[in-house]
Amino acid sequence: MSARFELVHTDAGWHARFIAANGEPVWSTEVLTSRDGAIHAVELMTETPVYGHADDLMVSRKRGSTAEVRTVDTRTPVNGT
Repeated sequence: MSARFELVHTDAGWHARFIAANGEPVWSTEVLTSRDGAIHAVELMTETPVYGHADDLMVSRKRGSTAEVRTVDTRTPVNGT
């Protein structure tokens, strides 16, 4: 497993987090109002723009490597579906 950023959609809104290669969360934002806000938080953290299309996003990291930026939906299903 490699390190990654996640844009997490919750019932309360959005937040961004960084997950280390060992699966442990290292960094997380407070709840934000939009996915764009979560993307911006990742860009501020890495000091590089997030690029890609739709849910296939990446961000550059130090020493020329890249990290995946995943969208994770943890919202409670409506009517149990």
